Amino acid sequence: MSLPVDPSWDLYIVGFGNPQRRDDGIGSYVVRQLKSALKSYDKIGFLSVRHPEPSIIAELHGADQILFVDATIKVLTNGWQLNRIQPETEMLPYTTHHFTPTCILGMIKMLYGQSPPTWVLTVEGCDFGFGRRLTFTAKIRARSAISAIVGLVRANLQTPLMSGQTS
Repeated sequence: MSLPVDPSWDLYIVGFGNPQRRDDGIGSYVVRQLKSALKSYDKIGFLSVRHPEPSIIAELHGADQILFVDATIKVLTNGWQLNRIQPETEMLPYTTHHFTPTCILGMIKMLYGQSPPTWVLTVEGCDFGFGRRLTFTAKIRARSAISAIVGLVRANLQTPLMSGQTS
């Protein structure tokens, strides 16, 4: 489940979700596909977890950039959206069940003094019931997002990856 800590990642991609709840597994699916598509880049770390949790902070703190990937029930214009996020340091949750990507980023900033540029890729899901496969529609949306991310990585790895890019 965990990658070795490497403080020199250019980019760390983290997928959230439960693959046994159909489209909630979008994060894991996207990470698997990106890992395959970007296998020639040795400075990219990949990780899939069910939800944001403090245990991943040590792995992420040395990254130059972070990309979180998660499913959403929100209706998104293009079926997916890429947004830059900032660390949340004011209102950290009392339990790990309520951690968000902004909380993870805030913890990195509080523990290590700074946080890397970070984006969240959200992909619209349709069915979050029990099951192991993504819906056809969610898979199409995820593939569109994957294609865009691969293009951004290949074009911009030496500069801030998603420099203000949104879908």
